[in-house]
Amino acid sequence: MRKFFLLIGIAPVLLLPIEACSQTDDAGLNVFGYFQATFEHNASNSGRSNRPFNSFSLQQLDLMASHEFTPKISAFVNFELTNTYSSGKGWGSFSIQEAWVKYRFSNELNAKAGLLVPIFNNLNEIKNRTPLLPYIFRPFVYEASITDVFPVNELVPEQAFLQMYGFEPIGEAKFDYAMYVGNGDQQYTNASESNYFARGADTTLFKMVGGRVGVQTGHVKAGVSMTTDKENGTSLGLGSVPRHRFGADFSFEVSGLSGEFEMIAVHHAMTPEQTTTLAVVASMNPAFGLGTNLDKYFYYGLLSYDINEQFFGYAGYNYLRDRSLASLDYGLQGYTLGGGFRAHSRVVVKGQYMHFRLRNNPFLVFREDHFIVAISVFF
Repeated sequence: MRKFFLLIGIAPVLLLPIEACSQTDDAGLNVFGYFQATFEHNASNSGRSNRPFNSFSLQQLDLMASHEFTPKISAFVNFELTNTYSSGKGWGSFSIQEAWVKYRFSNELNAKAGLLVPIFNNLNEIKNRTPLLPYIFRPFVYEASITDVFPVNELVPEQAFLQMYGFEPIGEAKFDYAMYVGNGDQQYTNASESNYFARGADTTLFKMVGGRVGVQTGHVKAGVSMTTDKENGTSLGLGSVPRHRFGADFSFEVSGLSGEFEMIAVHHAMTPEQTTTLAVVASMNPAFGLGTNLDKYFYYGLLSYDINEQFFGYAGYNYLRDRSLASLDYGLQGYTLGGGFRAHSRVVVKGQYMHFRLRNNPFLVFREDHFIVAISVFF
């Protein structure tokens, strides 16, 4: 909690340079965004389906707007829609991903206040910039189109409300850093209309605190990230469980060859009593396929090569292990191969093959082959 109040204590600093607000910028509102439309052939042999299917989809659309009030103060909003969103038909999801104001203290130090995607590893902040990413289906924990299938927020912090970040030059390199605070486990956020709390309000005193430190050179970027909060294990009879996310990332680009690698480990500091309770609940409810541990692990790697200014290809691997689910305690593997064509600086045509399977699981058959083509646009 001391970390939380320390971060909150620096928030008023945003209000100190009031005179900067007296200068207005007539540049107007800058509206832009990204979208990615796909066609997918799924050759399934899994617990979800044993028959192939074809499907068109508007995988994701992000509509953004920004405005610079002064050289030091600016604002940004991002509205995100997934899976051919339609409220009337019950398809996909719509959310406000970001709405923040930024104050630039200097070229090396910035602060954001409001709803924002926090800095965690390399990909979290840029995961929605689909035309800039080589793949169609992103690494498991960053793929917005599967959030209703798998709770990716348990592995990656999706929201924060106050962030300080910047860098310090070290010769030709830069030491970059970020620290932020936000709400914790979304299961603590009120979603009921039958009580006297506003829906969307976090009902806890404790908050998520996190950050990242790293180093960048002209062609290499690396860093480590961490968050700490509590997971709501009330439905399992566990109460609050301290949770710590640890992340590491490494990326490079040289002579047309680029690579990106990340790992995430989520550790739960369970008491002996909580461990015993979870084991009992899992044994009493085998149909739910619960595991006897809440920890999770994820890593991915991808190599991409620009054949020329227009054509590129890539290959990658994903691995996810969720020990809270018996079916995923053996680990889910994902192999991918693909490429694309930059038809325009703002339009990219992509193709991707993905093969998913459970690693060494003797009890459950899960194998899916996905063939996807997409057009990704920055407008």
